[in-house]
Amino acid sequence: MEKTNQGNAQMLNATPAFRESDNIRYLSNIPSMDSDNIPQRTLNAGLNILEYLAKCAAPVSASTLSIDLGIPLATLYRSMTVLRKRGYISKTTPSGLYEATSKIWDLLPSISPQDRVVIHARPILKQLCENLGLSCNLSIPLASDMMVIAKHEPLSPFWVNVPVGYRYPISSSSPGHVFMAFTSGIEGYAPSEIAPLALGADDRDNLTASVSRIAECGFAQVENSLMPSIIDLSCPIFDGSGFIAALTVPYMSTSNGRRLECCIAALRAHAMRLSESLGKTQKVA
Repeated sequence: MEKTNQGNAQMLNATPAFRESDNIRYLSNIPSMDSDNIPQRTLNAGLNILEYLAKCAAPVSASTLSIDLGIPLATLYRSMTVLRKRGYISKTTPSGLYEATSKIWDLLPSISPQDRVVIHARPILKQLCENLGLSCNLSIPLASDMMVIAKHEPLSPFWVNVPVGYRYPISSSSPGHVFMAFTSGIEGYAPSEIAPLALGADDRDNLTASVSRIAECGFAQVENSLMPSIIDLSCPIFDGSGFIAALTVPYMSTSNGRRLECCIAALRAHAMRLSESLGKTQKVA
């Protein structure tokens, strides 16, 4: 596959919106404050305060923070003193209420979700590649394609080179079918968004059936559109928030190579390891 990248990969960072209600009660999913370690308790309190204020539409008092977060006032003031000195929260005048500043959002451009995925993926790609003697790659959604952001190549003489930057079409590729199966499905995308040309009724029905099968079995097995002798095997990769990428092995049958069933099993095992590394706690199908 010699198709080259037509543009640079971009991962969009969505800035969380402030809630409209003035009566925020941030009571769910707050880490426990039960700890005898004062520095740890202070840090935990500081993070809870920052998360709380970031979701507030209006400044709040220290007493409100203490009650809503279950933080003793002494611990609360220690944490807020540090947060104010570092510029993450501010105290309004003359009311004396507290609010979050924009500093936390200013850090977002320096945090790349793509880089984080690649760092976690590299050792797992290497192990999978060495295990199977086949190349493997990781791709992420980009417009109407799945773009390869990392790969690993074996020492064996025969393998498929899928370069970083290569774009798999969503509508006709294994990574693309996995993407649709584990996000909103084919019905979540207009034909013009999932293929250069609008899909006919039969093609759309076939694609819908393929996506449904993948959602049930947990992996995709699709003939490569450019090289019909290659079968692309793909599994979804999840982080704590959901689908994030597709792990793909371009499978080719050789006289001394692994059987297809063994490759699928290895791919699924390594995909689960990568998902767990990225924060997926529930079992991947």
